[in-house]
Amino acid sequence: MNKLSLTANVYLASDIHLGPSIPHTNQAFYQFLAQAAKQADSLILVGDIFHYWIGDDIAIRQPEPWLAEAILHLQTFAKHKPLYFVHGNRDFLMGHDFARYIGATLLPEQTILEVDGLQIYLSHGDELCTDDKGFMLFRQWSRKAWLQKLFFKLPMPWRINIANKARKQSNSKQAAVTYDTSKGEVTESAVRAIYQQYPELDGMIHGHTHRPQMHQLNIDGKAYWRLVLPDWELDHSKPRSGFVILNKNGPQLINHWSPPNS
Repeated sequence: MNKLSLTANVYLASDIHLGPSIPHTNQAFYQFLAQAAKQADSLILVGDIFHYWIGDDIAIRQPEPWLAEAILHLQTFAKHKPLYFVHGNRDFLMGHDFARYIGATLLPEQTILEVDGLQIYLSHGDELCTDDKGFMLFRQWSRKAWLQKLFFKLPMPWRINIANKARKQSNSKQAAVTYDTSKGEVTESAVRAIYQQYPELDGMIHGHTHRPQMHQLNIDGKAYWRLVLPDWELDHSKPRSGFVILNKNGPQLINHWSPPNS
């Protein structure tokens, strides 16, 4: 598995779902980026940064106003500190071209993160929800390179139309969103399999389920931890946001983060 070694204060956040219909969430996240640029030594965005993604070429050449604003803030951060992306289940089509355009590094979907002696399994987490058979089948097919190439060959207007239809369907449900139980939950068997394959790990960090919590577990006589990142939602329901600080002291979950002067 790919490894990434970092030191000092690493910030991690996920499930921001940046998009045109959540202006308060977008602005709060941009304030978070400004704070992280001053306080963090690096930032990893662990998937579902965007609510949908239909191609690097569209993002670079023909971004909608909300996306152009997001790009500007990400580029500004990347000029000051190292920025890393991980694919989520919504923005899995995001590619290296966009990462380079931003000034970021796109990591593999699963990475062993080494921070000051700690070894951590890092992923968005959707691959761990193995009881959701329908989603797992979709995930398997959607990651096939040949199928993605076919999608990217569609004309830009077609892909934009697909995104608009998906966005309308999502917006019709978004006002009632609390925690997204349709995602399923991480299964114990999937977590156990990771730790048995990589017993040198200390813990695991992922997002996806929108259920921020530090879990303690014992596998084959060794203690491990699993930390779930918060999602971001400040427009339609009870405000939610947060991130994790990771350093030699271990992970610190900052839940219910609020922008300055909010």
